[in-house]
Formats: sequence, C-alpha cells, structure tokens
Amino acid sequence: MISLTESQRKQVQGIIESTPSRVEERLDRLQRGDVVDHRIASSYRGVAAKCQRLSICHVYNGEIEVSRRWFDRAAENFGQAATAALEMQPFATSYRRVPMTLLERVYAAACARTFEAAKDAASQIFNLDPKEGTEAVEGDIVFKPDKYYLARTFVGAMLDRLDQDDLKSLEAINNKKPEPHRQYGEAVLAFARGLDTGDQSQLESGIHTAIGYHERERHSDNVIDQIMAVEATAMVSIANEQGYSIDLDHEQVSNSLINHPI
Repeated sequence: MISLTESQRKQVQGIIESTPSRVEERLDRLQRGDVVDHRIASSYRGVAAKCQRLSICHVYNGEIEVSRRWFDRAAENFGQAATAALEMQPFATSYRRVPMTLLERVYAAACARTFEAAKDAASQIFNLDPKEGTEAVEGDIVFKPDKYYLARTFVGAMLDRLDQDDLKSLEAINNKKPEPHRQYGEAVLAFARGLDTGDQSQLESGIHTAIGYHERERHSDNVIDQIMAVEATAMVSIANEQGYSIDLDHEQVSNSLINHPI
C-alpha cells in the first residue's frame, strides 16, 4: 500500500468521518422524493461515488470487511443511477452514459467480490438496445459510441460472450483517440482478448496498461487517486474469480482486498 503524508492521512480520516452521514442524507432526500426527476440519476451516481471513495479510504486503513461493504453499496447505487437514467429521454446525458455507469457498477462489485452483482450489471450492459430512441439523437446509436463499445467489450469477455464486431468497433474508435484516453481503451482491449482466448500474458498486459493509465491520470492533490486504481483492481479480481492466478505487487492494486476471504 502506498505511503501517504500526514496531511493526506488526515484527508482519509476526514472522509471516513464525514461521508456516511452525507450518503444517508442524500439517500433520504431521494427516498422522500425531494430530488427533481432530471437529477435523480446523477444523485444516485454521486452517492455511489461517495461510497466508493469511502471504500478506498477503508482499504488504506486495512479495514477490508468495511471496505467491501461500502464497495457493495457503491455498486448498488451505480445500479440505481443506471435504472433512473434509462427512464429519461435518450438524448439526456445520464441516459447516454448508462453503459459506463453500469460498468462502474461492475468494477465496484468486483472490488467488493460480489460477483453475482457484477455479472448482473454485465448482463444489463450486454442487453442494452443501442438503437431504441435514435430518432431523438444524432448518430447511429443512443449511447456514446466509445463508451458503449468499451463497456460491451469488457463485459462480453467477462460473460464469455465477446462479440468480435464490438471489439473491432472499439479498436477503430480507440485508434483515433489521443493519449492518455487511448491507453484506457488499450487496457480493456488487451484484458478482453486475454479473457476471450485464455491468454494470461495478454490479460496481465491489460491490467498493467490500466495501472499505467491510472498513474498518468491521477492528481497529486487527490488522495483517493494515490491509494488505489479501481479499474485495475477490479480486473485482477475478475480474472482470479474466473480461475486465473494474478498476484500483482503494485501499491495501487489492493491484494488485501482481492484475496480477503469472502
């Protein structure tokens, strides 16, 4: 685990102390119907993000059972965000980002090691209809194409249902992207190909690329970024659950979380 400065450790403790009440307050407002309809999806996503931040702080403190519970709550609220977004118009931003919201649910559930929830979210992504509502948006599909094909490629491989057309579409889009965004796509492509073909070296290459992407994107003033690479940790968790033996010695991949008894 990465070493933090005294100031950063205080930030971690502050998040641990303040976040639970903020989560409950936001959920209470949602349950009372105090949030306007067009902000329900983003409010649930905000709750999920807070839960995930809290999870990562508990990972740093070595409180793995607590961390897993908060990752599970993060996954649940990413799911709620996607459900609410799908009730909006296809041109709404929250609707268009549904595939990535569900993929965030997959990542959080994988970190919690609640794999049935991860697979349920993966199936939701795979069963989305990208053509429904296209008359209301510009483009061939209602979702953002790069995010849609990235999410479908990832979960298609995870479910052993990888569609080669999805993979080719993602690759074509990704090749036109600037760095470092291209690097994230490359991570998913390599990981998916590794799962699809049983090539552990390619699978591990995808995980290392995801770590590299996180290191390039993390901000020095964001303590959460310093502690853990969620996407890479989720990839290791999913690979191990599917029978691979991945044991990375990297400070931003939490082996204590991945290997903790369920």
